[in-house]
Amino acid sequence: MDIDFSPLQGPLNELALKLAIILFVPFIISIVIGNMILALKLPEWLAKAVGLIIFIVIVVIMLMIFLA
Repeated sequence: MDIDFSPLQGPLNELALKLAIILFVPFIISIVIGNMILALKLPEWLAKAVGLIIFIVIVVIMLMIFLA
């Protein structure tokens, strides 16, 4: 007995693309900013903390944009 999931292919592809955008863009931005902080010779713990905070804030902003 097989279940046909082909009617869900379009919405699932759209959902997967939105999820990838919501997580990938903030991840890249937080890595770039964290490396910029390290390039300024600031402590590593500061770069990690700022990167994490930026990641969370941008994910929340992206969620508000995509769910609005």
